[in-house]
Order: sequence, then structure tokens, then C-alpha cells
Amino acid sequence: MAKLGVGPIATWRFKEALKIIKPDPERQRECEHQVAAVLWGVEVAAKIDKAKSVPTPAQYKRDLQKLAKTLQDAIDLAAKAISPEYEYQLRRRKISWIGEPLKLHLKETELAINWIGSRVRKGSPRVSNARTIAADAAYILLRRYGRSPTRVGGREGRTHKLAKVLFGNEHAHLFDY
Repeated sequence: MAKLGVGPIATWRFKEALKIIKPDPERQRECEHQVAAVLWGVEVAAKIDKAKSVPTPAQYKRDLQKLAKTLQDAIDLAAKAISPEYEYQLRRRKISWIGEPLKLHLKETELAINWIGSRVRKGSPRVSNARTIAADAAYILLRRYGRSPTRVGGREGRTHKLAKVLFGNEHAHLFDY
């Protein structure tokens, strides 16, 4: 356990997680290594969450909108820079016009902008990487080493309990993750 960087603070989380998972005796050691790795991963993700340098989805969207505007300007400039007769020669030789890849990039950028807009509600809180890792790992650990990870029991189910233990806060709201 100490080799993976999980300190004494995580010991209670480690023991409690193993109680919830209840792995088979022949897979106990493998499960312990996986739980230790998950606890380390949650700690690292929590440090990343606290860092202010991680952009929000709104910042990504603004940057993508700037990129879309720049691409549109480049397409317009490329149309002005190439004379119609030269463009005809390019098409006749089946050489792509410089604006075609730019149009493709613009379309992909617009798809990314729309994807962010449809998935992230305005004013919604930032998604926590640590909470996401804890919830995903709880499901995977239960499925691989323990009993079936069902949502039966809702917020009192095994998966939710294990996710809270892995996250390190037994009062955390991880059900939506």
C-alpha cells in the first residue's frame, strides 16, 4: 500500500472500501492493489480540481468560438487570394483548394461548440474529476471483485457507499456522478 503513495490518511478509506467490496480470498491481493491505486488517483484528481488553471467549459467554448471566427476569416481571405482561373486549374487537376480543409476544420469546431453547449448548462458547477473517478472506480471495483454494482437502494446502495468512501467524504453527494 505504501508503494503506491497512499498514506495513513487513506487507511480508513482503504479498510472501509474492502469491507464494502468483500472480494474473494483468492483475489483479495489484486483487489487491494486496485483500491490503493484508485485512492491515489482520487487524491491526484482532487489536487487538479483545486488548481485554478484548469479551464471551465465556458472558457473552452469561448476559445472555440474565437477559433471558429479565425477559421472563417481565413476562408474568406483564401477566397480573395486565389483568382478564379487558378482555382479552376486546381479543381481540374483534382488538387484541393486551400479553403476546403479550412471549411472542414470550421465544421468540426462548430460541432465541438454545439456539443459543449448541449452538455453544459449555463451557470452549472464545474464537474469534479475526483468525484467522477470515485464514482466510476466504485462501479468497476464492485463489478470486478465484489457483488453486482446496482443502483438498487438509490443513495444507500453499495455503489454509492463505496464511491463516498473512495472520495473520502461520507456526506458527499455522488449519486449524480
